[in-house]
Amino acid sequence: MGFEVNELIAELGILPKNILETISWPSPLAEVERVLRSDVDCIAFANTQVRLWTSIAARVPNEATGLLVTHGGIIDLGVVAFLMASKRPIEGEAIGYCEGLRLEFTSGRLTNAEMLRVPEHLHLSDT
Repeated sequence: MGFEVNELIAELGILPKNILETISWPSPLAEVERVLRSDVDCIAFANTQVRLWTSIAARVPNEATGLLVTHGGIIDLGVVAFLMASKRPIEGEAIGYCEGLRLEFTSGRLTNAEMLRVPEHLHLSDT
């Protein structure tokens, strides 16, 4: 893929117990949005992910790319928070295995968000 691991950040892989008890994976992104509109702990966690991802993106040089890897539930909360903040549509199923979101930033601001989905016939589970 052309990427190497050059940093490990614990917050990208740890889902606190209270968050895990509130949101289950897989959940459709609309359900994640519903939770984020009402649960203060999930809102705080999702916003922490947004700040963390944004700070990582800020360290990527112009015209370069980076790859951030995390887990189900964690990525869903962060993605939905990003989409809500940028007033972009929130639709689709949970982010499954090997799926994600391509985020593009210009001058530290999110300018594009594109869901990256595995073709349905290659899914490892029903998400």
